[in-house]
Parts: sequence; structure tokens; C-alpha cells
Amino acid sequence: MAEDVLADTLMVALDRGDTLRDEAALRRWLLRIAVNRAIDARRSSSRVVQLRLVPDREARRTFDDDRIALLGAVERLAPRMRAALVLRYYADLPVRDVAEALGTSGNTIKTQLREALAQLRVTLGEADDFLEDRHG
Repeated sequence: MAEDVLADTLMVALDRGDTLRDEAALRRWLLRIAVNRAIDARRSSSRVVQLRLVPDREARRTFDDDRIALLGAVERLAPRMRAALVLRYYADLPVRDVAEALGTSGNTIKTQLREALAQLRVTLGEADDFLEDRHG
């Protein structure tokens, strides 16, 4: 899916390149196109299967387990909330650039980030509770 989003983003950028007025805004403009394409692709993906990984009783929680838990928790976030989280903390964009890329206000992004982090804490806390119950 990522390759499709990249290809779509490049096609749109090539097709609409003449609409970019400020060359300094190129990165934000491309990110906005990519985010919109990723959200569209996610919405149109009707065949999503959620897998719940149950660790072996004797297995210890490793970095990979944490990564899988985190990715699963991020996957459960609403698409725009997930996009804000990825652009802010993974792409390391300032809130203002995230807001511009997503076509919303900085306050909306701050709210989405706060709610996303709260949801992640709850989800990952539940995963910890599950693991503690299993390993006891």
C-alpha cells in the first residue's frame, strides 16, 4: 500500500505541480498530498484483518513485542489522528507544518495529538494488563 501511495503522490504532484506557488512549501505540499492519498487508500481498503498476537507464556516482552503492540495501537487510531501522530513524531514536523499538511488548525492538531497519546496509553496499558495476566 505504501508504494501505491507514493506512486499516487508523485502522479498528483506531477499533474498539479504548476499550482505550487511557493517553492519553500514543497515538502508540506507533498506531505499533504501523501497524507490525503494514504487516508483515501485506507478508507477504500475494505479487507482489513485485525490480528491479535498472543505471546507464548514463557516468552519475555522484547523490543519486537513492544513494537508490535505500538503499531497495533497506532493502527486503531482514527486515520486523521494517526496521520497527525506520524507527521509530528515520526516525520518530526512542527505542529504548524502538520496542521498545514492536514489542512486544519494548529489547535486541532494539538487536540488530536493529545487524544491520540491518551488512546495509546489506554490501549498499551490494556496490552500490559493482558500480558501480566498471562504471565502472572
